[in-house]
Amino acid sequence: MNEHELLKTYRQYRGMTQKEVAEKLKMTHSGYSKYERGERKIDIELWMKLMNILHIPSSAFGNSPEFIEEEYWLNFEQRFIELAEDIKSKKGKMLPSELDRAANIFKNEFENIQNEKKTLLNIIKLDHFDDLIVQLGIEFLFIK
Repeated sequence: MNEHELLKTYRQYRGMTQKEVAEKLKMTHSGYSKYERGERKIDIELWMKLMNILHIPSSAFGNSPEFIEEEYWLNFEQRFIELAEDIKSKKGKMLPSELDRAANIFKNEFENIQNEKKTLLNIIKLDHFDDLIVQLGIEFLFIK
């Protein structure tokens, strides 16, 4: 199933009209319908919005490492943007120690995301369930 068929399928499954989805995306009905007809390419940012609106799981894309990596970063990029905006809005009201704490939280969160991303991408690259359970160290659960 190609991307425009996938989009149409999920929209219909969720019982939404093209006009309703277009309104949520703040675009015209005509503009949105071009995505479903395959006349326009859907970029990753639009996919992220559509995934939220239509509750499309990333597994619908075959869990390709490239897609998941971009999806992962866009979600965290949004969190970082929101955190940065919050910090900037309070900048004049924060003590130096609070600014230092905010910087440390920001840096630690980035490092945690890097580690999670590496783990996720390694798991996705495994072709067989047996390889996955061995890598995760839970093969004992499946030994009878």
